[in-house]
Amino acid sequence: MTYDKEIQKLEKKLGLLKVKAEKSAAKRKKTAIQKVTSLVKKLGYASLHHLLENVDHAIAAVPVRIRKRAKIDDATRKSVIALLKTGATVAVVAKKHKISAPSVNLIKKKAGLTKSRKPVKKAAPAKKKAVKKVKVPHKVEAPVEVPAAV
Repeated sequence: MTYDKEIQKLEKKLGLLKVKAEKSAAKRKKTAIQKVTSLVKKLGYASLHHLLENVDHAIAAVPVRIRKRAKIDDATRKSVIALLKTGATVAVVAKKHKISAPSVNLIKKKAGLTKSRKPVKKAAPAKKKAVKKVKVPHKVEAPVEVPAAV
């Protein structure tokens, strides 16, 4: 009988979890629809139907930004190196030449203006020659005879 009660409790919990999962799915679906609707309005269409009719136009309406890599010529490099040698910071040099700080750091590194992180090996002090110690046996004295008392 106790097993039947436990099974009933578990079935009740399972039913509650199923209801909770269905509510959660419905909520996610609703928020997804709201996001799509707001996107459609941002693109300037009255409804999703109008957007789907003009898909080609909608794709063209979304601006595509192509990032171009900065071109750094030799004159700019020389100017950057000169400023760095005068003590200007990387941020100031980058802002003045309208290039990124990592680009300035690369120029700085190639120019040899950075310190190495590796510790410089110092010459080891000259080692003293090992002197071999020779064991000298203790002096063994000959037994001394003591004259007998007369």
